[in-house]
Amino acid sequence: MNGLVKRLGSAFLCLCLGFGLLVLPGSAGEAQDGQRPVSLLVCDEQDGRYRLEALLRACGLPVVSVSRDEYSPGLLPGYEGVITTDNRPYRDALEAGVPVFCVGQRSGPVQGASLATLERGALTLRLDGHSQQLFARDPVELLAQAPGEAVGSLTLTSGEQFPFAAVMGEVGYAPFYRGDDLSALALAAAVRRWMGGQDEGQMYVLIDEIYPFTDLAMLCLSAERLHENGIPFILRIMPVYDNLDYPAFLRYAQVLRYAQSLGGTVVLHDPIVLYTDNDEPIDTRKERVRAALEGRFSLQRQPVIRQTGGEPIETKLARTKKALEDLGILRMDMALPPLELTCGQLGAIESDTRNFGTFAVDTMVTFAPFESEEELDEAIGILNGRWLSLSRYGGERFEEELRYDEIPVDEQFEYRKKEELSFTAFFAGANKLLILIVLISAGVFVLMLTFGRRIYRNKFYKE
Repeated sequence: MNGLVKRLGSAFLCLCLGFGLLVLPGSAGEAQDGQRPVSLLVCDEQDGRYRLEALLRACGLPVVSVSRDEYSPGLLPGYEGVITTDNRPYRDALEAGVPVFCVGQRSGPVQGASLATLERGALTLRLDGHSQQLFARDPVELLAQAPGEAVGSLTLTSGEQFPFAAVMGEVGYAPFYRGDDLSALALAAAVRRWMGGQDEGQMYVLIDEIYPFTDLAMLCLSAERLHENGIPFILRIMPVYDNLDYPAFLRYAQVLRYAQSLGGTVVLHDPIVLYTDNDEPIDTRKERVRAALEGRFSLQRQPVIRQTGGEPIETKLARTKKALEDLGILRMDMALPPLELTCGQLGAIESDTRNFGTFAVDTMVTFAPFESEEELDEAIGILNGRWLSLSRYGGERFEEELRYDEIPVDEQFEYRKKEELSFTAFFAGANKLLILIVLISAGVFVLMLTFGRRIYRNKFYKE
């Protein structure tokens, strides 16, 4: 009897182990190599691919983008989920059992959902205590009814109300979407629910595209004024690849360290390059996304293209990062950057309470480097007036307040006055030579005139 029990127990254990080997590699959408799962975005450039990519990354969802022409059903098994602006990937995902989220009017019809058409007119979008007045100039499709969880609402001037989006198990649907208003944040909230996330996001302030030749005195003043008003901020600096040991770069790094000590966080902007990935294989794009998640690259704004020649861009970025670290700058990586909002976009959104709060995803209120004190004061007034709940990016890394120790820059270098080249003596000599030539020419002319007059008189004058 005991032997039988042991044999049954061994068989049960083997069965459990075998089942575990089958289930574990695909559990939670993880890849077999232990890498973070990536989703597929099917969207054309004219449909706002870059803005939609940025929104999905802010949701914590890394994506590989393909156009409708590049898409094929054979791509689906390699991805955790599909986000599409076209209906064909939706149908294929249903058949393959892959979670899918449909965005925009062309992504329908979706099973179980019905639509209503608004020819044109005003409507109010509401989302978790925030609202914005919108206007449809062309006919738009609104989600009339759908099973599952509704996210946000759209209210017409007649008082009729429609859900903005619906999450129906592994299927999400948001037919009304515009990438530059509250609908982008509502879509992000729906995607987060579709992913199973319920946490609120953080809100940050970003000063973007800072160069070594930016007004550094104004940058210091900006950091001081933001610190005085209790506003943490991000400095997103442009990468510099060469002359990293020059005095100008050392002064620039000194300003960054000073801003860092006042609550600033330094992140590195993507290289600005032309985007031409039409011929880039999809597997290469997928590897590029994974490289970003592993910290070997970043995916801010637009994805970075393949290297077309010369020194690899990864080598250049590594040199820049090392120079910043050697100069005491605690640079943070931003592989999945928050969603960017301009001050104008933020101002168009109303809050039901005095405290504006945050959204379902991480967001950044973006400013260009301030050019005047008046412009800085206006921005601070807007931020304080909205009662924003702002956080310090990467705050868990700064366990204690950073100190700023100024390092003299000019004392590290020996400056030699460059000898000025002067052509004064050359032109003075040339002038004298020219005058001499003119005088000689004039003398020769007078002699020729006199000699010619005598010849003429001797030949034609008769006594």
